[in-house]
Amino acid sequence: MRIATILSVAIVGQVLFAAVAVPQSQPLVPRPVLKLIVEHPALAPYLHPEAASRVPLIVSDHQLEPGVTPSRFGQPLRIVRDRDIGTQPHLRILSFEVDGSRAKAVVEYRVEGVAAVFNLRRDSKGWWTVADAKVTEHQSDSAFAAVQSRGETVMGVDQYTSTHVFEDLPDGGRIILDRDPHADTGGVARIRQHMRDIAAAFEAGDFTKPFRVHAEAVPGTSVMAARRSAIRYLEVDRPRGAEVRIRTTDPAAVAAVHEFLAFQRGAHHAAGHEGKER
Repeated sequence: MRIATILSVAIVGQVLFAAVAVPQSQPLVPRPVLKLIVEHPALAPYLHPEAASRVPLIVSDHQLEPGVTPSRFGQPLRIVRDRDIGTQPHLRILSFEVDGSRAKAVVEYRVEGVAAVFNLRRDSKGWWTVADAKVTEHQSDSAFAAVQSRGETVMGVDQYTSTHVFEDLPDGGRIILDRDPHADTGGVARIRQHMRDIAAAFEAGDFTKPFRVHAEAVPGTSVMAARRSAIRYLEVDRPRGAEVRIRTTDPAAVAAVHEFLAFQRGAHHAAGHEGKER
């Protein structure tokens, strides 16, 4: 009896540990919900189909479930990988939370400086409808300027004369920071030291620097810290700066790294790989 009790406790302990250790992936937005969002009157004043660059409407694949692509303004939406979207005017899903028959989707249309919150309900047949929607105009330029200012303090170089790239890779990704060709050469040494510091800190599960730059907890970092033993960070010097290469074979860690890089691309208005404009 005592042996059986011990085994039962051990099994329960393993189940509890698994529940804590394995992060739950966020739900993705179904394509029918995307259709409701892009067709909703609350967003209509900001889409400006009369502008050549706005049709077809571009949507990032971030947080988006695969499926049939809806249309807007008589053309199918153009779904673009988040890493490749660059500075094109695009709609981006920031979050999607589901609680039983209710859900909340938060989307951003940065080119217009607006974010929208959609509260949705699902009926007994599984069909979603929009219960209400609210669009908020925000000062994205001032928020970006604040990130640039804090970034200069943390990294030691002017962010406006430096170029960031945050690239997703199948086994992780990489962070690139280069000085512009006509910028000071002293900044190159500061970038290299900063990236060495970043690699060492991240390896230890310390994400204080990204927090200082963004003044908020950065998505993905909690899982990256928890799984730090499965992730490797290598600083590599470049002619005009440096990069940190991130490698892991842990699927949960890869997903967290990609979440981290996606947030950085958005906050820094950065490219997803070299050769793309910011």
